[in-house]
Order: sequence, then structure tokens, then C-alpha cells
Amino acid sequence: MAEIHDKHIRPVKERSDLHISRKIFHNLGIISILVVYHNLSYQNAIQLSFVMTAAILIFDFLRLKTKFFSDVAHRTFRRVMRENEMNSWSATTHLMLGVTTVILIFPREVATLAVGMLAFGDPISSIVGVLYGKDKILGNKSLQGTMAGFAICTIVAGLFYYSKGLMLERIVLVSILSGLIGAISELIPVGKMDDNFSFPILAAAMLYILFLLFGGFS
Repeated sequence: MAEIHDKHIRPVKERSDLHISRKIFHNLGIISILVVYHNLSYQNAIQLSFVMTAAILIFDFLRLKTKFFSDVAHRTFRRVMRENEMNSWSATTHLMLGVTTVILIFPREVATLAVGMLAFGDPISSIVGVLYGKDKILGNKSLQGTMAGFAICTIVAGLFYYSKGLMLERIVLVSILSGLIGAISELIPVGKMDDNFSFPILAAAMLYILFLLFGGFS
């Protein structure tokens, strides 16, 4: 793997840092994917998603294998990278793989909500966890961060169901259950998978079951 040798390059952040710029970067990226997903045909959206994912994978591979691309990536993306990503696959790669998998496998409503919860629930949970997470419940995940993620995912789900006219007669219940799904997806580790990959897939799988049980598919 390529190593960074330029001592003048600004150090990147650790996992425990608040790292707002990284969260904004990922949030804007996910929202852009959702906009494209809903403004292109399904086939065109899938094709574009594959092209984008392939490009990121190739760049990440070259970054890990060559000093030139490693230095370029560090200089360009140091504000949104973490120390643990310097010699491993980046979170952006995991995110694109996760999102592409979800929109390829699951119905549009399920995929949209799962990715929307990733865009808002995951960063809010992380921010609250870093700032106020005093009560650890699983690894570095805190009760405070998990509750914040639950609240945001519940709100995102409620707004989504209302805007789409889905399950309106039981919208409070399904929104709360969706919030729980988002909180669980953010909290529970899946082996050594990056949560940017596991979150949308776990959330989409559980949301699919919820839609089946409560008549979300019209």
C-alpha cells in the first residue's frame, strides 16, 4: 500500500473527531444520489450509479497502490478523510457500494427511505455521540448518539411517508418503527464492514419487511 511521505501535508482526522466537513461532504453526496435517482429513469440511474462507483473504486485502488495517487488524494480530500482511511478503502467507496446495492435490489420507496436515513440519521447520531455521548452501549456507540439517530430517522420516515401518501392511517407507528430500524442499523456492527456500507443495506432489508407487514406497497 502507498504511504504518505510529505510532512507538509496537513494531518487528517481521527474517528473520535467531530469532523463536520466530512459529514457535510457525505451528506451532500448522498442527497445528490437521491436527486439523480428520482430524476432519471431507473435504468439510467443504475447505469450512472455503477459508473460513479467504478470510478471511485478505481481511484481508491490506485490511491492504495501508488504514492502519486495517494498524495493527490491526501492533498485533495484531507479535510474529509480520517487517519484510518489512509491505508484502507475509503468510507466514500463503502458508501457508494452500499447505496448502489440498495437501489439495485430494493423497490424505489424502500431504497429512497433507507438512503435518506443514512444521509441524515447517521451524521446526526455521530455528531451527538461525539459531543454528548457519555453512556457507551456498544463499542464506541453511545446511548445519546443512538437516541438522536432514532429521532432523526423517525422524522425523516414520517415526512417521507406523508409526502408519498404511504400508510397514512398508521403513520405514527410506522415512523417510530422506521426510526428504530435506522437506530439499529447505525448501532449494530456487521463483522468488520464499514457502516456506510452496512447501514443502508440493513435499513433497506428491515424497511422492506415493514412495508410488507403494514401495506406500504400499493
